[in-house]
Amino acid sequence: MSVWRPTLNAPATYDPPLENGKNQSLSDRHTAPNPKQMAKITLVLGVLLIILGVGAYSVSTSDKPETALIPAYIGGLFLVFGGLMLPKVKLLTIIVAHLAVVIAALAPGGIIVRWAGGNFGTALATFVQIATLVLLWGYVAIGVRSFIVARKQRKLAAA
Repeated sequence: MSVWRPTLNAPATYDPPLENGKNQSLSDRHTAPNPKQMAKITLVLGVLLIILGVGAYSVSTSDKPETALIPAYIGGLFLVFGGLMLPKVKLLTIIVAHLAVVIAALAPGGIIVRWAGGNFGTALATFVQIATLVLLWGYVAIGVRSFIVARKQRKLAAA
């Protein structure tokens, strides 16, 4: 059985049934990255964090500018994760993707602890911290969405 679904801000779409006769949600097919795209997103995140950290270090007037490089160190780690996710080794890709999302979720913990203590630092430091939070938690959201869709696709394929 085929399902016709109107969508917001787009023309009506027709979803043909899958081979097993079930319909797949439009959002499941179009909004989550596949493993290769997730590897590229991880690499881009790493590059953005390195640019953020090195840029902050280069303009910092603080007496401890080394702390401005913390996003760059995290970005280097994500470059390694992205590189490990590129080969077509499925189990390695899955493990590294999950590890990257966990680290992206936990890495901003130091920022939150610092803010809870009322220590915001300079305007540059606050900007870098907010940018790091947004980048990392955005990555977590994309990663979690990717995991949810992958699980749904496995269930559909098994049914």
